[in-house]
Amino acid sequence: MIEFVAWLLAVAGSALVLTQSSIAAPIRNGFDRLAKRSGTWFLHDPEALTPHVFRLAAKLTACPMCSGFWLGIAWASVFFDIAWHDFGARGRHDAALLIALGFAGSFASAVGVALWLMLNEATATMQAWRYLNQPKDPP
Repeated sequence: MIEFVAWLLAVAGSALVLTQSSIAAPIRNGFDRLAKRSGTWFLHDPEALTPHVFRLAAKLTACPMCSGFWLGIAWASVFFDIAWHDFGARGRHDAALLIALGFAGSFASAVGVALWLMLNEATATMQAWRYLNQPKDPP
């Protein structure tokens, strides 16, 4: 149970950092710039895979649920003993478990981002309330 809670926190936290924080903003902005420059001279080949990868990375770093899915799979392979590379009966079961943990990671990251946004909104509301309730100087 402790491993599962740690996994949930790792997925939600890493998705929050990747998609919402100022720390990862240069990464998100870099992928956005590369995705927009996909028609320039160094990425002009329409058959190349590179522009699609940059567009996918830009979408992935902007969407908490999208990144939560893949981070859920990545963190699950770290936290749990999953034989996803084995194609036997256990491997098929573990592959299904890995996909389910990806969906759970998507949900965990959505909840984490929603809580973070609510906390930011509550903080802004409290700051506005304090500002409006300051003692006024008489004219």
